[in-house]
Amino acid sequence: MRWSMSCEDAGELISARLDLELSWHQRWLLRFHLSMCKKCAAVAQQLRALRDTLLGMPEPELPDERLSESAQAQIKTALRQARTKP
Repeated sequence: MRWSMSCEDAGELISARLDLELSWHQRWLLRFHLSMCKKCAAVAQQLRALRDTLLGMPEPELPDERLSESAQAQIKTALRQARTKP
């Protein structure tokens, strides 16, 4: 069982922690690393603040308008052509 982690490992786990995707062992190791590493702790704090800000934003109001049939056809044609070009 590992008792420490690198900053690279911590960076991968910081986001997963916000999504509640860590085992108790990973949470413990990350918490220990963050208590010792100011750089990673700052990254974790900034990411948490960003998540909280985004979660606090209201849902955007989308227009009920749709693209015309001809505009949709033009987009589909352009996408097909882009896929076939080398």
